[in-house]
Amino acid sequence: MQAMQIKRRCSPRRRSVLAWVSDRIQRYGVSSVVGVRFVPGGRGKGAITAGIVDLSFRGFLLAACLSEIIFVTCTIGLGYLGGRLVPGGASPAPGDRSSPATGSLSEEAHLRSNIKFIDF
Repeated sequence: MQAMQIKRRCSPRRRSVLAWVSDRIQRYGVSSVVGVRFVPGGRGKGAITAGIVDLSFRGFLLAACLSEIIFVTCTIGLGYLGGRLVPGGASPAPGDRSSPATGSLSEEAHLRSNIKFIDF
């Protein structure tokens, strides 16, 4: 009954996406929830559809945690490899005053030591 109410409020394109995702979740279960979370815009649609097709809370929680572990591992790995592949590593942005390479960090510390605070 709940699925019918939602289908009435959706456009035909959204209904077809909802039908496709619900078919995949019913057929493949947890693995489809993991897969749909990597599709752009699929994170929300997959979660809503998993609730509509009565996927168990434990199954959804397992799929969500597994997909986040995969996503974070890939993101950290790409960042690490990107940093290793760039010659010279990460360089400071132009005008970055906190770079130890420019020596301005010690100048800033020297200027701060000369600041006098006024008590009210």
